[in-house]
Amino acid sequence: MPTLTLAIPSKGRLKDDCHAYFADAGAVLKQAAGGRGYRAMLGGFPDIEVLLLSAGEIAASLIAGDVHLGITGEDLLREAAPELTSRIHLVRPLGFGFANVVVAVPQYWIDVSTMADLDDVCAAFAHRHRRRLPHGHRQGRAASSVASHRGRRALHLVSAILRTAHRAQALDRRHA
Repeated sequence: MPTLTLAIPSKGRLKDDCHAYFADAGAVLKQAAGGRGYRAMLGGFPDIEVLLLSAGEIAASLIAGDVHLGITGEDLLREAAPELTSRIHLVRPLGFGFANVVVAVPQYWIDVSTMADLDDVCAAFAHRHRRRLPHGHRQGRAASSVASHRGRRALHLVSAILRTAHRAQALDRRHA
């Protein structure tokens, strides 16, 4: 019976990097039930139960205490638990799985090609409408941190998960 539960990413680049990381250490991960199973075995460590989850599920499982160890993005952990340092011990960065924070605008915003241009548009919007320009994001704390660090106070963060493409298009038309 396993005494330790380890959660690793179930797909993509992070999964591949985890497999390579363990293989380099001499512990081969073998996925149960073919390629579609959500459990794996770590060669040479029968007391470790390996769960294959999405990166977000790993963060949530660590915070909830459902798993003992996990490999996921620090950004996801910080997003899920702002008080991270009092709840989770980050053992060490593994040197893979870097994330980029990007800013994108519709193609028809032909006059916006730099962050300074975006600042100008946001300031004009705030002046004209007496409120900040709403924009979508998937990771509020990361987006907010980047925006405030760069002094962008005219942006209003709106969860992209709560916004459908239709709603975003309606906002674009209404506030153009």
